[in-house]
Amino acid sequence: MNGFRAFLKRKNIEFSAKRYGVDALGAMAQGLFCTLLVGTILNTLGTQFHIGFLSATVVTVGTGETATAYTIGSLASAMVGPAMAVAIGSALQAPPLVLFSLVPVGFATNILGGAGGPLAVLVIAIIAAECGKAVSKETKIDILVTPIVTVLAGIGVAYLVAPPIGKAASWVGNLIMWATELQPFFMGILVSVIVGIALTLPISSAAICAALGLTEDVLNLEIPYVRALAMDGAGRRVLREMRDLETLPIINAGQTPEDKDYFELELRAAGLYGLFGEGAVCAPPSRLRDERIYVRRSAE
Repeated sequence: MNGFRAFLKRKNIEFSAKRYGVDALGAMAQGLFCTLLVGTILNTLGTQFHIGFLSATVVTVGTGETATAYTIGSLASAMVGPAMAVAIGSALQAPPLVLFSLVPVGFATNILGGAGGPLAVLVIAIIAAECGKAVSKETKIDILVTPIVTVLAGIGVAYLVAPPIGKAASWVGNLIMWATELQPFFMGILVSVIVGIALTLPISSAAICAALGLTEDVLNLEIPYVRALAMDGAGRRVLREMRDLETLPIINAGQTPEDKDYFELELRAAGLYGLFGEGAVCAPPSRLRDERIYVRRSAE
């Protein structure tokens, strides 16, 4: 036992809440900020202020229908997994070969983790970094052994562990959706507790968006219809003109559009409206489906 402790000390491997829960988590947040958040900011600036070089496509990956266009901001956002893994490795004081080997580990883990990608990267990067540190400079072919062990350990564990972490993150989002079907008083208490916990973790927005079906593929789809909730006389005249001039279908309250997948997404999103919409309460699913997307609270 003393020999094992001496080995861990020599390799600078420390099993502690501070190193993993404070140092690694704090570094991961910096990696997240420097890629995903900065990329989002750049994309927003380019779109809102019509800045050409920020909104222009700088590279296209793939061909035909599978081609994906990237702006400067989207390229930065795409590197969130590797950036978080390297940041975690740096916080764990990993040697250079281990640190650089965490790039593919972070990339693979973030993809395999889905909604729980950031949380999966935190767990897997720690495991991969500590495995790499354990074998670092132990052989004469360290330049081969250390990267191979780090990459295999990281991606191997990610293949087994990251998908369940992603499902757990989605489960948290589904739990929030379930809470919206309760009475407002109890729902408010439960959702406040759940969201309060979720906001302290690196999975909050990803898990909630995944539970709503707000994946990148869905958000990039063209809107298939316009839903009219209520109109007065003037509004109905505008609707008639829109039907004559526009090609986008207009769906009245109570009608079910042809695009069932988008409609289901709309209903699930409406289920959260009562939590955040001022002066509104969420209607039961049957009323959401049969009448309109949300019901306003009557004035007292």
